[in-house]
Amino acid sequence: MHYEIIHKKVSLNFINCSTKKQVEKFMQMKKIFYFSSLLLLFLLNSLKAQTFRAGFTLGATATDICGMDSRDGDNDFNKLGYVLGGIVNTKLNKKNEFQMEMNYIKKGTLQRPTADSMQSGYYKLALDYIEVPIMLKHHMHFNMGKKVVDQFDWEVGASIGRMVRHTWTEGGYVPIFDESKINKTDASIFVGLNYNFSSNIYLSFRYSNSLIPAVTHDKYPGYFFIYSVNTGNNMVFQMSLKFVFGGTAEKESTPAN
Repeated sequence: MHYEIIHKKVSLNFINCSTKKQVEKFMQMKKIFYFSSLLLLFLLNSLKAQTFRAGFTLGATATDICGMDSRDGDNDFNKLGYVLGGIVNTKLNKKNEFQMEMNYIKKGTLQRPTADSMQSGYYKLALDYIEVPIMLKHHMHFNMGKKVVDQFDWEVGASIGRMVRHTWTEGGYVPIFDESKINKTDASIFVGLNYNFSSNIYLSFRYSNSLIPAVTHDKYPGYFFIYSVNTGNNMVFQMSLKFVFGGTAEKESTPAN
């Protein structure tokens, strides 16, 4: 009788865990569906306007959260991820463009395990956001020796993001994670450099740093080993390929000064 009661409790716990995982998976798919629908509307509406161009982004990220390295206190950017989304931009004048994006981007931090069989010291905090960056892009035109160089842009901007998914893994297993430990809103500033293969395709290098902590200081006192103004903030290196089509925002060559 006692065995049957224990067996029933274990079965119920297993069913509850399975149901919870199914619900979480459904909610994640629902968020991705909403993001895809918004992105499609975002691009279609922009393509209707003759002064705007629209396109898409596909790239990779290397990320960290400042201060969470428990070994040497530095920022290793071991957490790899991806970014994908849509682009809309318009020319302000011959050298400047305004651009807005809507991206699904993976951020977070990772500390690799030591060389023992227990995976001691290992943890990974994965943070997924839907993010909207806005920026000013400036087309560079200069001489290098006798050669005119006009394939580069620099960009500067800010972004606002909302977390749609997170996972915390420590020592090879996944413990219960208290959602109050992390901020679900991300606000960042960024700078970047672009190389234009043509007026429609360019390679983007971007660094962004959040202005508010991704992990609140009072929630993880044991994980912040070095405190600074940037402690707990998202830091992201991003390399992406961008495709932009339509509109009248073709780059115009200008004489070098």
